[in-house]
Amino acid sequence: MDKEGSKIYAIMFNEIIDRFHDILQTGKTYVFSNGQIKEINKDFYNVNGKIEIILNSTSNIQLSVTDNIDSPKIKLSVIEDIKGNPNLPSDIILLVVKVPEVRMIYRHTDKKKIVKRDLQVIDLRSEVCTFTLWETLATVEGKQLEELRNEKTIILAKGGKYFNGTSILMCVYVCVCVYIYILF
Repeated sequence: MDKEGSKIYAIMFNEIIDRFHDILQTGKTYVFSNGQIKEINKDFYNVNGKIEIILNSTSNIQLSVTDNIDSPKIKLSVIEDIKGNPNLPSDIILLVVKVPEVRMIYRHTDKKKIVKRDLQVIDLRSEVCTFTLWETLATVEGKQLEELRNEKTIILAKGGKYFNGTSILMCVYVCVCVYIYILF
C-alpha cells in the first residue's frame, strides 16, 4: 500500500519468493527498490491502483525506519456487490459457518504444494458462499477460526475478490481477520 492508501502489488516468482518470504510481515512498512514498474492487468488483480512492482534478482526490500503509512481504509461490500464488480477490491464482513481442515493442493504453474482452506460463510444479507484462505492465512488464521468453530465468529476480510462464481479469493498477505464474539 502506498502513502495514499492504494494497494500496489509486488510480483515475485520462484527463488525471489523464497528470498523475501521470511522478511515480510503484516503490519510493517517496507521500502522496495530495483523492481520493474509496470501497469497492472486488472483482469488478474483486485486493486484500485494502476501500477505493480515486479521484483527480480537485483531487487531489494528493507524495513522502513518510519512507520508513517496509515492503516488501510475499509470500504464494506456484500457478496452481491462483489459478484457485480469481480475485479474491484472489496472489504466484507462475514459470519463463519463452517471451518474445514486445511488441504494441500498443487499449483498448476510450477506444481508446488500450497495450503488452502475453504470456509463456509454468510454475509450481512444472508448470502452463503465459500471463502478461501491461502497459505499462512489458511494455517494461522484458519487454525484460530477452527479453534473457535463453536462460537459465532465474524471476520472482516480486506481485499476479497469473487472467483469462478463460487468463492471469494483472498490475497495471501493483505487479508485482516478480526474475531468478534456475539452472544445470542
